[in-house]
Amino acid sequence: MRDLIAHRVEMWRAIGHHTSREVQTHAAPYRRWLRPRLRSGEVVAYLALVGDEVVGSGSLWFMPQEPRPGAAGREIPYLMSMYTRPENQRQGIASAIVLRLVTVARRSGAARVTLHAADQGRPVYERLGFEPTAEMRLWLRRPAWARPNARAVTTRARAGSRR
Repeated sequence: MRDLIAHRVEMWRAIGHHTSREVQTHAAPYRRWLRPRLRSGEVVAYLALVGDEVVGSGSLWFMPQEPRPGAAGREIPYLMSMYTRPENQRQGIASAIVLRLVTVARRSGAARVTLHAADQGRPVYERLGFEPTAEMRLWLRRPAWARPNARAVTTRARAGSRR
């Protein structure tokens, strides 16, 4: 579990949307969230080893879903916490982990797997057949990293004007 937590921290650091403090303080609450879910099987995780070193990891969370047409309250497999150490990237490690986790999802009887892809991971998922979907968001309290700067707002306004 220690490696899963460390990789999750490094994943957020690589994405770059949060401060170092936010990323580091995320480890303890994530550990408390993850531990019982790993024990219950609600989360399945794979570690990639080179020798005896863990160089990559990923998890599949059987996320609760509300009942909807075609799915009477079943869980949706959600691919998350994918990370490969920079020096081990572009060796097929992430793809191998994703394929293993997709197999777990398929064996569960799920109709689909979902995920939120960081820009760094999109090519991997697209190569494996994942389709981009439309997700919308309304920030109720926008974090600092998501605030547009004044220049970007001005640029957008100019681009959309009819002059």
